[in-house]
Amino acid sequence: MTFKVVIDTNVWISGLLFDGTIPAQIVDAVLDGRLEALADDRLYLEIASTLQRKKFDRYFKLDDRMAAFDKIVPFLNFITAPIPIEICRDPNDNMILEIAVNGEVSHIITGDADLHILHPFRKIPILSPSDFVKFIS
Repeated sequence: MTFKVVIDTNVWISGLLFDGTIPAQIVDAVLDGRLEALADDRLYLEIASTLQRKKFDRYFKLDDRMAAFDKIVPFLNFITAPIPIEICRDPNDNMILEIAVNGEVSHIITGDADLHILHPFRKIPILSPSDFVKFIS
């Protein structure tokens, strides 16, 4: 069974940069077709810009980080989110909810406490990466 999900930036970054982690298992599930990952232009830009932050230089070269990002881009299913949502205490996280609702996803995967307090959001479970991996195992 393929789950349609929205994956928050924090999970993408951890999964792309750190092999063998639970977020890396989620990225691998997207790459092998077990998960359908939805995104919009805002999420795409947020992931790309986060990967360019200098704080990651001590782990990986910028070119390697962007090459990892380029690997996932073909697997992102882009949608538009015409229905705005303004409920999250961190307004930047509203886009994750908008993608989830407009894309009719089965789950939101995030490590963000500002989103977890909304679980479930409009009947969409909001799970940590570890809880989601347990769920699909």
